[in-house]
Amino acid sequence: MTAGFDSDLKSATRRVNPATKSRWWVFHFALTAYIPGIFIALWVSPYLPESIADIILFGFVMIAFVSAFGSLIGYHAEARIMKENNSDWVPGKWLYTIGHFLITPFVAAPIYLIDRWLAIGLDWSHLKLWEMVV
Repeated sequence: MTAGFDSDLKSATRRVNPATKSRWWVFHFALTAYIPGIFIALWVSPYLPESIADIILFGFVMIAFVSAFGSLIGYHAEARIMKENNSDWVPGKWLYTIGHFLITPFVAAPIYLIDRWLAIGLDWSHLKLWEMVV
């Protein structure tokens, strides 16, 4: 009876694909969340003191640069991770990279994020936002 339990446990652990634990999609999410965030910041900035508005807008610009660069690396890193783990879904890294430059990262990243979510999902369980900030 124990042998059956052990084999069930091994097969259950084999089904968990480590590729779904990749955190590179967070950069794509940041670019997607940036779009409404910048509109809110621009809407609020006339009502704030100029120095605070400048700091907020500069922060948004920095988030955009870091996220755009991180998502560009993320296309290739996740494709490699998915391929190494024999995942059902391997993103077309060059397709997204070319789209990143041709149609801007603010369009390519949400498309990638939706494709990933529909194919293998987005695993929020391992994501600790506070640890990423600190």
